[in-house]
Amino acid sequence: MMKRAQMYLIPLLAAILVALGASQALAVPSFARQFGKPCSACHTMWPALNATGRAFKDTAYTTVADDYPRIDKDNLDLLRYSPLSLSVISFPYTRSNSDTAATDIPAEVALFYAGRITPNIGAFIEPILFPEFEFEFAKLASYTRLGTNTIGLAGGKMDAGGVDPYNTFRFTAYHTINSPAIFSQERGAGDFFYFGATDNTGLIAYGRFLNNRLYAATGGFRGHSSDDPWDLYGRVAFDQPVTAESSLSFGGILYSGAERYETAPLSGTFYKSDVIRYGADLSFQMESGANIIEAIAVYMEGEDKDLDNTAGNNVKFKSYYLEVTYVFDRMYGVTLGYDSMKSDEDSSLDKEGALVNVSYNPWLNTKIALEFSDFKIDGDDHDQHVDLLLHLYL
Repeated sequence: MMKRAQMYLIPLLAAILVALGASQALAVPSFARQFGKPCSACHTMWPALNATGRAFKDTAYTTVADDYPRIDKDNLDLLRYSPLSLSVISFPYTRSNSDTAATDIPAEVALFYAGRITPNIGAFIEPILFPEFEFEFAKLASYTRLGTNTIGLAGGKMDAGGVDPYNTFRFTAYHTINSPAIFSQERGAGDFFYFGATDNTGLIAYGRFLNNRLYAATGGFRGHSSDDPWDLYGRVAFDQPVTAESSLSFGGILYSGAERYETAPLSGTFYKSDVIRYGADLSFQMESGANIIEAIAVYMEGEDKDLDNTAGNNVKFKSYYLEVTYVFDRMYGVTLGYDSMKSDEDSSLDKEGALVNVSYNPWLNTKIALEFSDFKIDGDDHDQHVDLLLHLYL
């Protein structure tokens, strides 16, 4: 079945590349394509965004280079060439503990569309094409200026991490191939298993104040089930320039709502509305010519009550992660990550891990990385991974 899917995938990718060929700037993803800038103008430690990337997201993906061809008609301001991009992730080599080494080519193929609809409205759509087709993310956003301030509204199929312009908490459990120091663990920092993670719809209002240095957002998210109640989301952050080449950002987050039972009850609701997450984050970015230093620190606490529909089965946890990346000449990168989660009530949830990622970016749209990670679960069992990653953006 897998070979058959890969056989059909090749002509599909070829067709997409032909469509992308309508734009002369084929070598960079959709955001950079319409913005007229290299990928690193918005981020180097993907998916975290720098100040330029955050401004692009806050203005609903509508920023366009002056010379980008557009169609201005019937109150629309559409891009003449759709800003599509393709992400292909492959593992030429992957190995876990003593398992036999494996190859996974491709492991995931995703299509991205991020474009301007009117001068103040834009959309971001991400369908996963392989290994299974799924609309991972579909967001419609708008914004307006109030003097030096910016206010906006965003809604669609999305999660709390996807709407946050800083994207440091990353509510979904990203694989390490996407976010080098976020480990796949239940109830860890930024990982909301059965809680605000996937198949969510949401609506948030946000604003930039104090000359666009203070960010504030609030809204709600709910899952696809008809009896899933709305979850409350709140976020504040402040940007503080340090020098002309560096900046510091810090803030906090609150997410309170419902968790789906891992074993559904025979009757009644599938959700328990006694779940809370709150935390703080700190990020630093500095550029020195073509060299870049980025660091992220996140601390998070949470509590789940009556887990799995069992009265009194309450679990509290504290977790944090640290991530530091250095990029030399915008081509050679090293990332170090450390992640920890502790629970006083249930030691089986305790997890601790470290990661080293060495990457090479020969072109703006290509990343080759070698990654080693080692996790300790409940202070004993080790889960080690060695991955060789090839990530292409087209």
